[in-house]
Amino acid sequence: MNRRKFLLGAGIMALAPANAMANNHASGLAGRIAEVEREMIAQRTGGKSVSTAWIAQRLGEELTEGDKRIAAFTLVRNVPYRLTAWTGDPDSLFVNERGDCRHKSAALLRIMRVWKFDAEPVRVLFDWADLPIPKAVLQPLAETRGFHDTVEVRINGRMVPGGPDMGFRARESRFSVPGQLGRCSADAGGNATCRRSLSAERFQTRN
Repeated sequence: MNRRKFLLGAGIMALAPANAMANNHASGLAGRIAEVEREMIAQRTGGKSVSTAWIAQRLGEELTEGDKRIAAFTLVRNVPYRLTAWTGDPDSLFVNERGDCRHKSAALLRIMRVWKFDAEPVRVLFDWADLPIPKAVLQPLAETRGFHDTVEVRINGRMVPGGPDMGFRARESRFSVPGQLGRCSADAGGNATCRRSLSAERFQTRN
């Protein structure tokens, strides 16, 4: 066996336990999320309400800060996306078992704040025309630009945005995130400026 093959084999053997641990960790976290989702169904079946406070309490037990963010993001994302009347109640996402970006961002924000994360609501400018939507669907719209509600959470000293809604399931649904998604602000004269947001994946996985 030559030195190159030996070093290559040793490297693979050294990395294998780390990869196995990472896979086991991800599987364990996914199982935890699934367990809480089953408990949510049981709560509703028993005539009990499911609130963001209840979810934060059940979901956050014995999880690291990074895992809490991933778990909350995933659980909120898994609630079906559907345009729904907005009443301003963060719990409505779980009461109605559906919601749009307003419901999802409000629910995620409430959970983050229950866990004492530094989190803030953010409205970002986007354009439906940037999405792979048939022109026939967009044609009746007088305006394709609009605002999207999302959340920023402080991670490693900086605010990281991430929205747990249909846009961030692009690989599964082929409904992609607008290329110019970003945080916007307006000055006294009404002139808007925007900066591009970071990806949801970075919101999920950074420690």
